[in-house]
Amino acid sequence: MGETRTNTKTMKTTFAHGTPKAQPRPRLSKYGVYNPTTAKAWKTAVKLAMAEHVSTFEKGDTVKLYLRFFFKRPKSHVKTNGELRKGISTQHVQKPDIDNLAKAVLDAMTDAKVWHDDSQIAHLVTSKYWAADWENEGCEIKFGHY
Repeated sequence: MGETRTNTKTMKTTFAHGTPKAQPRPRLSKYGVYNPTTAKAWKTAVKLAMAEHVSTFEKGDTVKLYLRFFFKRPKSHVKTNGELRKGISTQHVQKPDIDNLAKAVLDAMTDAKVWHDDSQIAHLVTSKYWAADWENEGCEIKFGHY
């Protein structure tokens, strides 16, 4: 999507299209522990969005990351004339939990080899919103050296 400069350091921005999904917790079955695949398609979308950013950070680099999640607004939020119903927020304050959404993106970025390990992140800001009519569902990912 683009680059911006803050404190003389370049921030890169991209957008992962699709319905954001939370990283599921490992599950136990009679055969052992397994990871559910409910976020697999979402993590693939994030990896595709990050494809041009492979090896952006070397081992030991410190990373700052901003994640803005956008969810499709339910029809019940909008009147027939297109206006929002009274008392409806722009913030998405329901499941999935923001920490699990972030974890799925961090894991996908690690798998995409953007950095060596997500432990390199020193600054992380996350938010989640209902997408406006003109916005896509997905996640805006803004990142750079810290």
